[in-house]
Amino acid sequence: MHPDLACVDLADRRRAFSRALRVSGPLDVEPVRDHLRTTMDRTAPAPPAVHSQ
Repeated sequence: MHPDLACVDLADRRRAFSRALRVSGPLDVEPVRDHLRTTMDRTAPAPPAVHSQ
């Protein structure tokens, strides 16, 4: 899986986490989403500075 929220959403819809971890029933993947959001926020490039003239 890619570190991308779209991939997490797709895996969640397909119940891939439950199958991969061999658990019955749904899993809460919100902690994974939170981790990716935090990681993406830290690694996102800063917007270019705007210089007024």
